Amino acid sequence: MSDLVESSAVQASVQAEQFGASWVWTDGSISPADALDVLRQGSEGDRSDMIRVGSGGRGSAWRLTVGGKPAVLRHYRRGGMMAHINRDQYLWQGPTLTRPYREFMVMLGLSGQGLLVPKPIAAMAKRTGLFYRAAILTRYVDHRGALCAVDDQAAWRSAGAAVARLHDAGVWHADLNVNNILVDELDQAWLIDFDRAKTGVSERSRLQGNLSRLLRSVRKVCPELEQRLWPMLLEGYAGK
Repeated sequence: MSDLVESSAVQASVQAEQFGASWVWTDGSISPADALDVLRQGSEGDRSDMIRVGSGGRGSAWRLTVGGKPAVLRHYRRGGMMAHINRDQYLWQGPTLTRPYREFMVMLGLSGQGLLVPKPIAAMAKRTGLFYRAAILTRYVDHRGALCAVDDQAAWRSAGAAVARLHDAGVWHADLNVNNILVDELDQAWLIDFDRAKTGVSERSRLQGNLSRLLRSVRKVCPELEQRLWPMLLEGYAGK
């Protein structure tokens, strides 16, 4: 698919419904009404079964159970200096231009192609005047750690291969760092957090920028692994 978000095949698999000022999109495994009930919850961990799996800025997320299976609920939060001014509101430009809709559609398209990304369950945008707040619900990835916590050549090769498959699909990741690559028990690498991702990207220089950002992350978070394991990631990316 040259543009996962606009793919008719992806669009056809989505259930959408408007509830007053709230727009909800689901993958069909849960009704929009039930999804809305879950998505409205959890901003402060107000369900007894919720466990925080991230903290701070845009990374704040909660693990909970949906349909008998583990899932992750994330309310969109601003990061950096902007968070001191505006914590969680975004300019409204229409439902299909909201961040949750775009992220939901990208992930649905990628998971449909067999890439290892969390399968999205539902997303919501709630409008208030000129702005909206948002949340997204995805399946939980059972993993043994983020990339930098895994000192394993096979895992790092898998990470490189995962990024290559993402680029072959024409997707540019807006925040590719060592915390957004999870490694499961089979040493398979999963890419997460597709907020602000771009589809239909073919410029190699722009896609290579993902690797540059990832390398900066390695040097910041786990510099002791760069010399031994970064070459393994590049081998995986090159398909060696």
